[in-house]
Amino acid sequence: MSDFNAQAEVYRATVRYPSGYRPILPSPPIHTGTAAECFTYVLTKHDGYPQTYSVRIPLEAGFGTDELSYDDIEAISKRPDFPH
Repeated sequence: MSDFNAQAEVYRATVRYPSGYRPILPSPPIHTGTAAECFTYVLTKHDGYPQTYSVRIPLEAGFGTDELSYDDIEAISKRPDFPH
């Protein structure tokens, strides 16, 4: 079961490379909070460029990876266990 109360951080890539969006230098997180708060932040505040956002979360939180893309976040938000 996934832990929606685990601490997470939202990042935004600002430069587009042929292989996808990647930051030039490591940037500070633009939002921190619980996984649920960070997922909601990305889903509602993506400024029309949702693919530039990602959420970093500890592996122990149970999401299968430590970095979730917008597509991952959108899929998780549709799960029945997602807190609304």
